[in-house]
Amino acid sequence: MTNGKRLRLALLVSGILVVTSAFAREPSVIFAVRDYTHSGITTSASGQNVRFLMEPLAYVRNGKPTSLPDSQDQKQFESDYYANRPQYTLYIGGKVSGTAKVVQPAFEIQCDSLAAVAQVNPPGLVHGMRMGLASNGDFKATQYARRAPTDEERGVALQFARRIYSKNQVPGFAARRMRLSNLTVFEGATESLLIGSFVASYPRREADYDLWVTHAAFFVAEKAVDALYKPTLTWFHTGEEASVETQDLVDILDIDGDGVPEIITQFGYYEAVEYHVYRKAKGKWGDFYKQFGAGC
Repeated sequence: MTNGKRLRLALLVSGILVVTSAFAREPSVIFAVRDYTHSGITTSASGQNVRFLMEPLAYVRNGKPTSLPDSQDQKQFESDYYANRPQYTLYIGGKVSGTAKVVQPAFEIQCDSLAAVAQVNPPGLVHGMRMGLASNGDFKATQYARRAPTDEERGVALQFARRIYSKNQVPGFAARRMRLSNLTVFEGATESLLIGSFVASYPRREADYDLWVTHAAFFVAEKAVDALYKPTLTWFHTGEEASVETQDLVDILDIDGDGVPEIITQFGYYEAVEYHVYRKAKGKWGDFYKQFGAGC
């Protein structure tokens, strides 16, 4: 082998090692993709013209979601994940369904944010409270198809919500103000998931102003083929003004590849959002991971 060939080979190997090590330093990332001004209780004036927003909610290492550092450097994150406006895979119902392309960083949309403005294709998959997920990682497709609920399923969900409100002694006049925030069905060949969220808000007079009280409920119900839905996870919170909390579905994704998808939700706070991941173990859903999204 001539010296010239040795040099070219050395440069080629060196280049491969550099690229490989760079990817090794940058784990896969999962983003929540949402219709920004219609999906949650926290929005910013600087984002009033933003249609789609993608927010990182987890790194993925060896099939496990891992937290983003509290002091994550925005410039470094932009360099690693937003440089050259990359295109990420859009996952809906745990399946590859389209793309989410970075348009520009949106760090200014909240006091603390790693979000980016996105272009979603097809755009109709993310609308209102119908959110989705995007990633540069590969995930095993789920057996489910995401769809809107039937009238019968809406009736079942309303019954579940009323039980949650009754159990938590919500006054009747407040329960009658209950409204549906989001209701989604994941229909599978052998079983289905019904995931819903409701809120009921009303003003309570405090001195010379109205103090708004919000009762929020969230549930996951499951059924086998030709069976009835049964709640397998319920959550409830009552808050006033700055102590208000809501919880809504983002989507499902089989992060660990075990064949059972994780459920990703968005918590809405007074001036922030947070993402939670539920995993099913021994027949029960457990809230095992959370990540601050954006806020002040």
